Amino acid sequence: MLKVPGIGQLVVRNLNPDEALRSAEVEVEFIRKNKIRPIFYLDNDYPIRLKHCEDGPLMLYTKGDCDLNPEKVVAIVGTRNVTDYGRNLVEKLVSGLK
Repeated sequence: MLKVPGIGQLVVRNLNPDEALRSAEVEVEFIRKNKIRPIFYLDNDYPIRLKHCEDGPLMLYTKGDCDLNPEKVVAIVGTRNVTDYGRNLVEKLVSGLK
């Protein structure tokens, strides 16, 4: 564990594997209950474009039927707590792209 960059003695000593496992079980149940599809970096459905990003996410979560590898795509990344200004800006941007 200490060979992982950024992980020091203090972090390793404070790890609680039992708690981590319980949290993972809760997360898996939430995913199942809400019909969420997790996509790992090595899965075939993982977006090819994101694999070229140095800081791309290891996991993605989707709902519904979606193609994450279309020929042309536009992505909008934002905050979880969107403001009215941000929402209006995105709506104008997307309507202009249609």
